[in-house]
Amino acid sequence: MNKRYSKFLVVMLMALAVPLTVYVAGQQQDLRQRAQEEKKPLAPYITIVSPADNAVVSGATSINVALLNNDQVTQVEYYIDGKLLGTMTKPPFNYYWNTVDSIVDGEHVITVRATDVAMNSGVKTITIRKK
Repeated sequence: MNKRYSKFLVVMLMALAVPLTVYVAGQQQDLRQRAQEEKKPLAPYITIVSPADNAVVSGATSINVALLNNDQVTQVEYYIDGKLLGTMTKPPFNYYWNTVDSIVDGEHVITVRATDVAMNSGVKTITIRKK
């Protein structure tokens, strides 16, 4: 994880002031802070680490995510153009994807939906181009 993203993550966590679990590139880190207010359920916050928004992809690629949540994430679903590609139920929740047989050349939308044990879900969408 780069330093700029790490600083952003720390600032974001301090602002939330609730215990969070972070899954980043295959490593789980428990980040605990003393709550200054009563816990409130939060939907998982998703960052698609790779591919980047507007990236060009071809062949085999991996969709890598970073998740923030104050509850345990139980599943992450991956969609391409609204069609379910697959579901991951264990950290690091990254999805290996072979673009050769699954999509045609051109622009496509990747959507990632994460759900936690309290059934809160968060969604992140990016656009990619297959060449």
